[in-house]
This record gives sequence, structure tokens and C-alpha cells, in this order.
Amino acid sequence: MAFLSDLKMYSRFAWGLRSFLRHTITLEEAKAIVQKRMAEREENFLRLVRKGIFGYPKSPYLPLLKMAHCEMGDIENMVQDKGLEGTLRILREAGVYISFEEFKGHEPIVRSGKVIQTTSHEFDNPHLSPYYYHVKSGGTTSAGTRVGLDLDHIKSQASFIMIGMNAHGLLNLPALSWWGIPPDITGFESLLLRAKFNYFPKKWYYPITRQDFHPPLKHRLATHYIILMGRLLGFSLPWPEPLSINQAERVAKWVVETLKTEGSCLVATHISMLLRISLVALEKGYNLTGATFLGGGEPPTPAKVNTIQRCGARYIPHYFFTETGVVAWS
Repeated sequence: MAFLSDLKMYSRFAWGLRSFLRHTITLEEAKAIVQKRMAEREENFLRLVRKGIFGYPKSPYLPLLKMAHCEMGDIENMVQDKGLEGTLRILREAGVYISFEEFKGHEPIVRSGKVIQTTSHEFDNPHLSPYYYHVKSGGTTSAGTRVGLDLDHIKSQASFIMIGMNAHGLLNLPALSWWGIPPDITGFESLLLRAKFNYFPKKWYYPITRQDFHPPLKHRLATHYIILMGRLLGFSLPWPEPLSINQAERVAKWVVETLKTEGSCLVATHISMLLRISLVALEKGYNLTGATFLGGGEPPTPAKVNTIQRCGARYIPHYFFTETGVVAWS
């Protein structure tokens, strides 16, 4: 049964991918999308609450709202009277919120002495499109959690990414990424996000972990299919190459060579990887002035950022986690 379920999921995802890759957006379209969403924030929020909470009996938010004696009509009235931010503050003060540890299923939800047992899967979107693929989050501070790689969700995030990259002058830079391969979601999510505005890295390395030596067949097939489908549609998708964290000098050398020919470049990966690249550059005497490092996955502590800047690179942080997408961009 599990095999048949995976086969159906994979077939739907493969079918949706063709349409996803064919349709790209321009910068002006990305701006228009964000402006439209800003104008419709309250309406979108109420629809989400109506369908995703009150229309979903398993929602962990339902018992919290019941404890706060709050019904759908109350929320609608609050939004009309207090606005979205005011409504969220009132709900937060009434105990209707979820902490990060609760969201990940690491801790039970405890409010006013009452315990609500839940799992991370109960936070899954019950209205996912048919075009999703089950993978894992990056897991930089844990083993990672199971999430759905949903094409509609990726499409909705692409406009934010494009606008953020344009604000920092990154859209035309030669790029290298050092993100994982399935079942780690980070590499393909990054690749597919940027596919919506036809921006791909020149090189894609993936960090080698124990599971990367023998990934399940479905993930190997997914990797091959996504790369080949993109190339058949005319996109310059790179093939992922294994690279352990101890081989960070290869990335530093790529940066040096690219700076010689292009004058600037972009490297995107976890900040711990960026730190390794910077330490190697400082040790070898490489000047990385002109390079931009785009990092996430872990807190950018002052010591890490200072080391990156000492080798000449510019560092741009963003706050992003798989289940929700972009939270903030520098």
C-alpha cells in the first residue's frame, strides 16, 4: 500500500511539475502579486481560519480557540474592528498561539494547566494541491521533519524571493548553491523557487550525509526527473554533485575563479557552510571581495558574520523555514 501511495504521489507531482516549470514571472509581475496580497491580507486570513481551522476538525488551533471561547464570528468581528495585527495580538494574549517547539511536535501544548497532545503532522495543510511530494526539512538543529513539497506553495513564495534578490542586486549574478538532495528538501525547494523567474546556480553541491550514500529509490527518481524535465523545457538546471563540509576549499576556489572572470558572484547555503568557506579563504589568503553569501538555516551570530566579512564577502541573512516559507528577508 505504501508503494502504491508513493507511486500516485510521485505521478501527480511529475505531472504538475511540467506546468510549473513552463510558467515564469517577471519582476513587475512579482511586485503586482505582493501588492495584491497585501490588499487582501484580511480576507485571506479569514479564509484560512475558516477552512484550515474551523473546517478542519484535527486542527490543533481548535481546542485553543474553544478555551478562549472564540468562534469564527468573533474573529470576523475582531478583524473588522481591530484589523489583522490587532486581532492576532488579542488571540495571542488569550493563549491562541503555537510555539516553535509545539509546532514541531517536540513539546505538548500547555495552556492554563491544560495539556493538548498533538503531533507535527496535525499542522499539515489539509488543503494541499494534488502536486506535492513528501520530503524532509533541512534539519540544521534536528533530524528534520516530514513536510510536503507543494508546487502551489513554492509558486506563492517565488515573488518574495525575486523581489528580495532584486533589492540586493543578485538576479544576474553567477551563483553556486550548497543545499541537500531528497529526502532533504532544501536543494530542490531553492531550485524550484528560482525556476519561477528563470534563475539557476551554475553549480549545485550537496553536503554528504549518511543517508545520501543510499537514498531511497523514489528520491533518486525524483532527482533525475526534476533535472531532466527542466532541461527538456530549456532550463539550465545543474546536476547536483556531492561535496563534504571538509571540502569547502572547492567552493572558495570557485568563488575566486568566478570573481576573476565575472567580478561578482553569489553563494547560497547554510551559514555553517559559509563559515567553513570563509575560514578556508582566510587560511589560504583568498580575497572574496565581490562575492555575496546568502545564508540561513541557523542563527547568524556576530562571530560567524564577522568571519565571513573578514574574507571580503558580503553577507545577507534571511529567515526561512520549510513549512511556511519566507518569514523575513534582510
